[in-house]
Amino acid sequence: MMTAYPKLALALALAIAVLAGGFIGGRALKPAGETSFEFDLDSPAYEASLAEPGLSKGGFGGFGEDLGLEGATLLSGRITAISPEEITIELSRGTLQAVRVGETASVTQLEASSRDALSTGFTVVILTDAGEDTATAILIIAEP
Repeated sequence: MMTAYPKLALALALAIAVLAGGFIGGRALKPAGETSFEFDLDSPAYEASLAEPGLSKGGFGGFGEDLGLEGATLLSGRITAISPEEITIELSRGTLQAVRVGETASVTQLEASSRDALSTGFTVVILTDAGEDTATAILIIAEP
């Protein structure tokens, strides 16, 4: 039967052997070459992001919002098709987005306007409620 000292010495020798094996194995598995960075040192300087489309520098969109546009979705683009119930716009990335126009949706051209003012080629911002596809207000940004 072993006494406490030989058991301790055996455990210590086993621990040293495991550490030495791990060190030697790690060195052997290390990839050759220089140390490299995980980020691009030549990237351009930080630039602030642009404001939401259709909003002024103060964050207002002409929709009469007093408390901001919490939870609202803004779409901005050029009108490509109009029907009595729906407007299709071409977004800046080139995709088409159809939005139903609610009966009570207001249409604003930084002056009171109506659906009759809408025409294909116009650039508009459409306000919808969060998660909805029905326009509650439309802001005409530019005419062709």
